[in-house]
Amino acid sequence: MNYSTVQLKHQLEESLLQLRELFQQGVSFSESFNEEMNAIREQGRLVSASGRRELVQWCDEFQLLIAELEEVESFQEFLPAEEDRMELKNWIKALTDGIEICNRRKKKEQSERRQILDILDSILDLHTEMDPVPLEELQLHAARLRSHWEYDQESRMIFECDETGVLRDFWQLLLDIRDGDYNDPESLERAVRVNDRYGLIITLQATRGQIQPKEEWRDSSSVADMVRELHFGNHNQSDNPSNGNGHPHNENAAQEDSFGLASLETLRDQSWARVKWETSAENQVNGSPQVAMCLELIGKIADFLLHHLREETRDVKGQEEQIRKGMQYLATTQSVLHQIQKKAGVLDDPEQIAAFRWIERSAAAQKLYIGRHMRIQDPAQISQLPKIKQKVEGFLEKIHKPQRIKEVLNRIESYFSAVGDDASQISYAWESVVQEIDHLLDHEKIPPSHKQLRELLIGHIDLIPEHLNESVNLQKVLSEIHRYLSNCEYEKIESSPPEYSEEVEVLAQLLRDRKVLMVGGSPRPLTEEKIREAFQLQEFVWKEAVVHSPAIQYQSIVQDPEVTLVLVLIKLVGHGHSEGIRQYCREVDKPYVLIPSGYGINHLAHDILKQRGEDLKVISTGNYEDQQF
Repeated sequence: MNYSTVQLKHQLEESLLQLRELFQQGVSFSESFNEEMNAIREQGRLVSASGRRELVQWCDEFQLLIAELEEVESFQEFLPAEEDRMELKNWIKALTDGIEICNRRKKKEQSERRQILDILDSILDLHTEMDPVPLEELQLHAARLRSHWEYDQESRMIFECDETGVLRDFWQLLLDIRDGDYNDPESLERAVRVNDRYGLIITLQATRGQIQPKEEWRDSSSVADMVRELHFGNHNQSDNPSNGNGHPHNENAAQEDSFGLASLETLRDQSWARVKWETSAENQVNGSPQVAMCLELIGKIADFLLHHLREETRDVKGQEEQIRKGMQYLATTQSVLHQIQKKAGVLDDPEQIAAFRWIERSAAAQKLYIGRHMRIQDPAQISQLPKIKQKVEGFLEKIHKPQRIKEVLNRIESYFSAVGDDASQISYAWESVVQEIDHLLDHEKIPPSHKQLRELLIGHIDLIPEHLNESVNLQKVLSEIHRYLSNCEYEKIESSPPEYSEEVEVLAQLLRDRKVLMVGGSPRPLTEEKIREAFQLQEFVWKEAVVHSPAIQYQSIVQDPEVTLVLVLIKLVGHGHSEGIRQYCREVDKPYVLIPSGYGINHLAHDILKQRGEDLKVISTGNYEDQQF
C-alpha cells in the first residue's frame, strides 16, 4: 500500500506511543524488582514466582511488538540497525527520528505540490492564434489534474503521475523556446515526450512560439528557476521572503540574479546525486572513482560559492576575491572532469557543461577574470585538485561546524523541554542527551567545558537517573560543571560568610575529629578545607576517579581503619568504581553514602544524614552491637 507521508507519520506516532508505554512498564517493573535483586545479591534468596512471571511477560510483549514493527513494510527505512534491535531505547530513537524525517518530507512535498499547481495554473492561462483544439484538449487534462490534486492534499501520486511530468515538460518547453534554449538536448527530449503524449500539432505550435500567455509571461527568473528545480529534483526553498512575484525582499536580489544562484544550487544538487550514482553498487561496473571525486569537489565548491555570494559583509573587495577564487576552483575542477570524460569517450558530461556555462555567464556579468582552464587549449591536471579540495573543505568545516553544534544543542534543549515529572520520560530524555554529548565530544571535538552545553545541562543534572548507562564523556562534562559551580561558590564565600543549615551542625557533632573519604570529580583544595572545617574533621581526603582505571586502587584507602565514612559522587564516577567502592565498604562494615547532587556543604550534610544518620550515631556512641552497613 502506498501510504501518504501524513499517514506514515501517524503510524510511526502510534507505534512510538506503544514503545514508550512498554518502556515505562519496564522501568516500573525494574524498580519493583530491585528489592528482589538486592535479596539475591546479599542473601542468595530466590526470585519470587510472580516476579519471574512479570519478567517473562514483559519480555514476551517486547519481542511481540518488535516483531510486529519489523513486518510493517512502510517502516523498513526507519528501523534501527540489526545489531541494535535488542534495546528498546534504540527503537524509540529510530521511530522518533522517523517522525522528524516525515515532518521534513512533508514540508518538501507541500512546497513541490504548490509548484506543480502553479505550473498547471500557468498552462490554463495559455492561448494560441492557431488551431486552438490541441491546446484546449491539453488544458482539459491540466484542469482535471489541477482539480484532483487540489482536492487530494495528501496523496503522493501527484509526484509520480506520468501526465503531470509531461505537462511540466510542456511548460518548460515553452520557456526554452522563449529563452532561445530550444537546441539544448534536454529541450529536444521534452519535445519528444510532449509529442508522444499530446500529438504533433501542439508540439509544433509550442516549438514555433505560437503558444503564449493570455496577458504576459511571469517573471522569467522565478518561473524558469521553479521549473528547473522541479525538473532536476531540487526542492530546497529560499530562505528569503518573496513579494509574490518571485522578487526577494533584500538588497542582494540583483546580485543573486546576476550570478544565477538557482542554477548553481541545481549544479550542486545534481553533482551530489551523480556522486551517489557513480559510487553505488548498481553502477559498480561503469562507475568511475575519478569522476565521482571531481563531482564531489564541484558540489563542495558550489557550496563555497553560494556562501560567499549570499554573505552580507562590508568587505566588498574581499568578498569579490573569494568569489573569483571559487570560480577559478570550479573552472579547474570542471576542466579535469572534461579530460577524464574525454578519455572515456564521453563528450557531453551534463555537470561539466553546466559548471562551464555558469562560470562563463557569471564571470562575464560581474566582469571577473578567470585566468585558467576555461579553454580546451588550457587543460587542468588532476594533481591540482587535492590542494583545492583541502582549501574548500577547510573553509566549509569552519562555517558548518558551528551550525552542526547548534543543531545538536537545540536537540538537547528539545529533549528537556518535552520532559515532565514522569520517570520514564526523564530517563529516555537523558539517554538521548548522553548520545548527543558523545557526538559533540567525539566527533565535533568540543571541550567538556563548552559554555552553551553547560548552560543547557546545569538545571537538569539533579534529575540524572541512577540507572543511566555509563558514559565517559558525560562524566567529563559533569566534572566541568561541578568545577564551574565550585568556582561560583568560592566567589560567594569570599563575598559573604557561609550560611550553614542545622544539619551541618548535627553532622559536625557526629564526625568531629574523624577522617572522611570522598571519591569522584576533581579535588579542589579550597573546597576540601571548607568541608573539613564545616564538619570539624580531623582529615578530609578527596580522591579523583580516573577514567578506565581499576577500582582496586581505592581498596586500601577505603578500608583504612581511620576512615570513618566514605562518600561517592555517583554522577562523577564510573559504574565500576562505584560498585567496587561499595563492595570494599561492605567487606569491612564501613558506612558509605551515595552523593547525587553536588558537594556543597549543606547538600553533603543532608545526603549523609538522610542515608547514614542513624549509623553515624551508633559509631559516635560506640554501640556496634548488631550493626551492619
